[in-house]
Amino acid sequence: MLVVLITTVITPALLRWRLNQGEASEIDLDISAESEPADGWLVTKDGVIALAATPPTSASPLVLLQAAAMATDNKPGDEFLEWVAERRNRDLLWNREATTHLLQLLRVGSPRSWRLIEISGLFERTLTELAEAIHRRTSDVYELDPTHSLRFPTVEALRDVTAVASSQSDSLLLAAFLADINDGSMPVNLILQKLDLDILFAKEVEDLLNGAALLRAGVEREPHRSNERLIRDIAHGLKRPGIVERSRLLADAQGGLEPWQHAAMIDITTGVQGVLAMPELLSGENDSLADLRRRQTSELTNDEALLDRIVHAPTTYVLAHEPAELLEHARLIEPAPHGRKVRVTVEPTHTPHQYILNTACRNRRGLLSRLSGVLADEGISVVSASLATWPDNSVLDTFVVESPHPPDPVHLSRLFSQSLKGRLRPRKLALAAPQVALDNSIHPWHSVLRVSGPDQIGLLSAISYALSNAGVQVHHAVVQTKDGFADDEFEISDRVGHKIGDDRADAVRKVLQRLK
Repeated sequence: MLVVLITTVITPALLRWRLNQGEASEIDLDISAESEPADGWLVTKDGVIALAATPPTSASPLVLLQAAAMATDNKPGDEFLEWVAERRNRDLLWNREATTHLLQLLRVGSPRSWRLIEISGLFERTLTELAEAIHRRTSDVYELDPTHSLRFPTVEALRDVTAVASSQSDSLLLAAFLADINDGSMPVNLILQKLDLDILFAKEVEDLLNGAALLRAGVEREPHRSNERLIRDIAHGLKRPGIVERSRLLADAQGGLEPWQHAAMIDITTGVQGVLAMPELLSGENDSLADLRRRQTSELTNDEALLDRIVHAPTTYVLAHEPAELLEHARLIEPAPHGRKVRVTVEPTHTPHQYILNTACRNRRGLLSRLSGVLADEGISVVSASLATWPDNSVLDTFVVESPHPPDPVHLSRLFSQSLKGRLRPRKLALAAPQVALDNSIHPWHSVLRVSGPDQIGLLSAISYALSNAGVQVHHAVVQTKDGFADDEFEISDRVGHKIGDDRADAVRKVLQRLK
């Protein structure tokens, strides 16, 4: 116990005191600086880190990072500590070479290494945001391990796969480091900029962090819902096959997943790789799954009006449907319906008593609430719903519904048209109002609102009314009911396509409470 206390608590304090004895001075500390030896500024003698020559102050970042790497198996010598102490309060500049040494330190560093970096104040003088993020880890009053702030578990978990330096291993290693120190408030973009990284390399680090977040969000909900749409959305978010597996490695290395979640993540990754492995998708660096789907659909027709519909179709809608479906939808909505006219088609699915119901009309406030209200009145249960809106304000709503008898498209068209008249009227709820939970991590560009509660007639219409009243746009909905309990998910955004915040989610809750 005494040994642990001395090495983890007392020694760092004494070393920090020793370094801080070098007070700020106006003396030119570089007057005795020498040229860098062929083997570098530092040497080790009998387990002690020593100076091979006197470096200038400007070399401090490189010297400190090299010394920290050596400190894994050696201890700093007196001459080296004096050189560090004399420059303890001097301003320093970070550069790309320092970042290269930082990556090497991540590969070989130990708590002893990071303790030397901490007491030298290197990050405080060069990468302020990084230093603040690391400091927040040390201020956790619930963490009893004194070496916690000096360990980076995600980095350590990836040591084997990043042992050999390369562009791909470097980006994965740096992403792991940022994942370890990020508490959600760290400005990742700014830190990557200050690290003086190549633009493409910095973008890859961001892609890996976002990819790991998408994969973890996809398996962290119980029960896990892996479907073709989720895989397509993640594939579109990650875009490049090379990012997918490294994102999975990063997500897995962050820990905290159950065995079934590991298996689910592998399933998702395999599905995403399968989507992105299509040769057509890889034909261009800026190509995407949505671009491929549009091209495939365009090859099915020469009609200029239909081609224009396909080109201007929303990305999320394009990802949700196969080319043949996109073409049929374009034919339904072109030319755009006038006034309150609603075009309707009904097709059976492979599931008994289940049908795909497509509606094309002009957009207006509370459209989903109006249409779903008609379906509820007709005793038609909605399994899922998706919406696509074009720049000319025409809308295609696709419902997967369950009904004991095939819905009559002519009858529904008339009822839908009537529902578009007048003001939007809320549908009262007979049972308790549902609970609302907002998730901004699972989808690349939309918020996901989970609404759960007792199943009841007109629930989808009431929820849609609340979303419309809160200024929220619905892009896709999955409606599920089991044992009288509804568990619905809505992919949503604000009116200009951005993710929503807690204030909008609160507004939805308040409207639903008023409908009770």
